[in-house]
Amino acid sequence: NTFQCILATEGVFSFAMFLYADGGIQWTTGDASGGVDGFGGTPAQAGFDSGNGVDFTVINGSFTNDIVNIDKISNVDIPGLFIFQVNGRIQSGSECDESITGSYSISPNYGNQLGGTPIII
Repeated sequence: NTFQCILATEGVFSFAMFLYADGGIQWTTGDASGGVDGFGGTPAQAGFDSGNGVDFTVINGSFTNDIVNIDKISNVDIPGLFIFQVNGRIQSGSECDESITGSYSISPNYGNQLGGTPIII
């Protein structure tokens, strides 16, 4: 399975971004979850959990075989991309502040694999 997680902040707001590569999910279940050759048993869960037992988001398709298609869905209308605002209460997609209008861009579109590359939202 191939995915990327990016944690970003501009000093006030913080975000966790998950990018699932097109065709990058090859299996849904590990052997410890009753899977055989990556399928069957209890399929994976995807989402974000603050760890406080209250604030969490589970991505649609979690715990089902449909999770293999996570690269085709999104909470921000870009297939495979999920963005969660994580400062304070976790917010995702439709729960973010809709009073802010305009578009967003992520820059740079590449970076050093060892880190140290700023992500600008």
